[in-house]
Order: sequence, then structure tokens, then C-alpha cells
Amino acid sequence: MDTAMTPIYACLSISDFAAASLQRPSGGQRVLRDAPRPPLAVFTGKAPHRMVFCANAAARAGGVHVGMPLAEASARFADRFPGQVLVTRERDNAAEEQTWRSALEMALTVSPRIEDTAPGQLLADLAGLPDPHRSARALLRGAEALGLPGNVGVSMNRFVAECAACTQEGVTHVFPGQESAFLHVLPVSHLPLEESAQQTLVRWGIRTMGAFAALPDKEVTERLGTRGAHWLRMARGQHQTLFLAHAEEEEFTAQTNFDWQVADLEPLAFTLSDLLGRLCQRLQHKGLAVGKLRVALKLASGNWHERELLLPTAHTDTNTFVTLARLELSAHPPGEPIEGLRVTIEPAPRRTAQGSLFEPVQPSPEKLDVTLARLHNLVSGSAGAGSTASTEPERRVGAPEVPDTHRYDASAMHPYAPPKPSALPLHRAGQRRQPAPAAPAPITLRMALRCLRPAPEAEVRIARAKPVHVSARGLCHGAVDRAAGPWRLGSEWWTDSAWDFEEWDVAIGCQIYRIRCELPDLLWRVAGIYD
Repeated sequence: MDTAMTPIYACLSISDFAAASLQRPSGGQRVLRDAPRPPLAVFTGKAPHRMVFCANAAARAGGVHVGMPLAEASARFADRFPGQVLVTRERDNAAEEQTWRSALEMALTVSPRIEDTAPGQLLADLAGLPDPHRSARALLRGAEALGLPGNVGVSMNRFVAECAACTQEGVTHVFPGQESAFLHVLPVSHLPLEESAQQTLVRWGIRTMGAFAALPDKEVTERLGTRGAHWLRMARGQHQTLFLAHAEEEEFTAQTNFDWQVADLEPLAFTLSDLLGRLCQRLQHKGLAVGKLRVALKLASGNWHERELLLPTAHTDTNTFVTLARLELSAHPPGEPIEGLRVTIEPAPRRTAQGSLFEPVQPSPEKLDVTLARLHNLVSGSAGAGSTASTEPERRVGAPEVPDTHRYDASAMHPYAPPKPSALPLHRAGQRRQPAPAAPAPITLRMALRCLRPAPEAEVRIARAKPVHVSARGLCHGAVDRAAGPWRLGSEWWTDSAWDFEEWDVAIGCQIYRIRCELPDLLWRVAGIYD
């Protein structure tokens, strides 16, 4: 048998998962295994029908167990520990989902084959890895780094690995040939028995899997059916099931609701940093970075105020994202109290670039993003009342590009991204160098038209179909000495942005201007100045 293809299962079991997800520390702090945790009871339902859904070890020590009324649990705990208070919190499905998604992302860094077996329990296939035992320890260390108290069981039988993770502390290895002996002393309740089968085994006096495994196959099948034979093979450590690998999720969203309405943007920074930190940690496990970031605020009216941040470079710096979000929300305030926060990340490949010895150093992605965001707010705030810069600042900050049009003075901007470092040709040993280029030809000086954007409006008097006087505030005022034109241009008549105008070159004193009449509105503008 090829040992490389023999399955080796490592089961990670998170104790009291619903409570652990609520007690998980923020900021990725590592929690020691023996660190004390306050007693916590997680409940479901509405008052007065609140029931205990999950309780951690400290709460169970006070007599709290799953399924009892919350009021009874608080009273029983107070009787056993008069000086302590039982912490009660409602079950948070969103927190459990985020926590479990982080655990799955962590496990995928240990093994490429992960099965999501149950809430708080996952199975990793370590077959083919160089050192399965070291990988099992890495799985436990990864759970502790996420603030989740867990145990790991390793075996070639997945049911044995699951039982080892649920009953033993730390990392437990059950080696080949020891499966039956390990299961012999465990309670029969670890088997996936039906309620009627459990009552039958209780009447038979069966308490452990060893006692159940010693029963004859024929008699068990006659009384419990084919499922009884299946449970019997599991109790003997002989049953193997199909491994269903977990499919990776590509959605990176985190959401939280506030207990009270928030009227100021400053208190959002702490919660936003926590959500972004967890999302960025997931991206780092996958080798990705943040390409787009959307921050949505749930308002008191029930509407959502959403803003999208386009990042020139993909990275995972949480502090930079918090700064960008604060700048964006300051420039576009929601205008209502805030009741919730949602963060959505669109992943992108990491930007890898090797520095060059012959080119200037590129700006760091974090400083570049903050600088561009401050420029957005600057031009947005300085545009004045009634301007569209506050609603469309992306047209004022960016990298210029030439649009696909015949209009020579047209311009556009796209989001700025630093250029990629160019590859410089290297001369290999023995390779002949290219001859130096010839000296450039002498430059002939010519008149250049300096376009004015935006073109200021002007008042033009016409006589005999020619401009004779031009007046533009702060630019020019006087009679036209000489005039050349008109040159009629037009295009894009098939679109909503059709344009049609005629231009003249006029000399006023010692300066030459280009004026333009936009048709059909007959609006005159000074298009440029000749230098």
C-alpha cells in the first residue's frame, strides 16, 4: 500500500463554539489554553421563553446546561457561586459565521483538503504532507491564534479522529491498530444513534462502545437493522466514509449592528478597524489583497448609505483603510444616526514589484492611497456651492488619458495607479553593445497653443461675418486687429454628447487668441492662447 495515499485525518474541535465565538478577542490576540474565561451562557428565544443554547466550562461548573430556561440557569449559578455573575448573551449567528469562516481559512493554510463537518468542528486530510504530526500541531496553534480553544485528534479513521478531538485535550494521535482500544472506553453516546436505538442500548445495559462492539453482528442487525451494523463498524474503528472537501468561499463581508444609534463618525473607527482586521487576515491566508472596499452604514430610517473606495494599489494595511473610510465618510456624511455597519471587500492579487537601481523609488501603497483620498476631499471641498465636484470627485483626481474622440481638446481621467517598473536590458558577457544614437536634429521653435480648461466665456461682436471685438473677464479686452477662420468642427452626432463649433484665430494687440463659438447655442469662449 502506498503510504502517501493512505488517508490521515486531523479533526479540529472547538469547545462550546457559540460561546467561544462571542468571547473571541479582537485584534487577533492569542489566547492561552489555561487562560480563565468568565462564565457565559448563550441563549435563544424571546423573553420569557429564553433557553440556554450553549454554555462554556465555567458556566457548566455552576450547574448550567443546554436546554434549561435562562432564568433557572442564572438562579442555579448564583446559588453555587454567590460572589460571581453569570454572563448571558443572545446567540449571534453573524459572529459565528465570521469566526467559522476565519477558522476554515486558517485550516486551508495547513491542508488543501478541508471538510466542514459540523459547527465548531472541521476535518483536514493530511495525506501527502511532509510531516502530518507537525501539521496537526499547526492546526491547533492556528485555532489558538484566532482566540478559539480547541483540540485536535489525528487518526487514519475519521470517526476515531473526531472522537479523539471531542474527548481529549491538546493534540491526540491514535496510531494504526489502536483504534479499537481507544474507542473501547468511550461512551456509546458518541455514535450517531437515533433516540429509539439509544433507549434500546440502555435497556440492554450497553454504556460504552467497547461493550457495543463485542455484540454479535447477526443479532445486532436483526434487532437494529442495517444501521445497527453501520454503528457496529464505527464502534470497532472499521468504518470509512467519503471525504467531502470544502469549497472555498469568495465573499469577504463583515457586518455588525450597534446597540444604540451612533450620531458621530469617530466611534465607528474602532468597530471598522476590527471588521477590516478580520477580513484582511482572511485575505492574507489566501495570498490576496484588497482591490475594492465598500463601506455601508445602516441608517435610522432603514436605508443604507454606501461608499466605495477604489484603491490604486492592492494591499492589506488596516490602518490605511480606516483612514480612507474616515476621509470618504467625512466628505460624504450619511446625515442620519447610524445603527449598523457593513464592510465588503473585493479581493485582488497582491502587487509584487522588484525595485530598480536605475529608477526612482515608487511611493508606498499606504501613503499613496491616503494622499489621493486627501486630494479627493480637497478638490471636493474647494469646488464651491452648486458644483458637481462633491458628487463626482473622481473626475478631478486621477491620471489623465486621451479619450476616443476626434475632439482635440477633450480630456478624461482614470483612477491613478503607479506604473510598473520597466525591465532594463542587461548586456550579457560577450554581447556587442549597440552603437550610441546619433545627435538629435536641431529643434525648430514654433508657436504653441496653450489650451484653457475650462475655457472662459467671452463676449464677441461680429461685423461682416467676422469677429471685430473680444472681451473676456481677466483675460483679454479689445478690438481684433487680424482674424483668421472660421474652422468648423463637429462629431459624435449619434450620441447624447454631440458637439459642433467654429473657431477663429484673432490678434488683439501683441497677443493671439483662439476663440470658439459653440453651436447651436452661439456661446463664445476663449479656447486658448498662442505662446
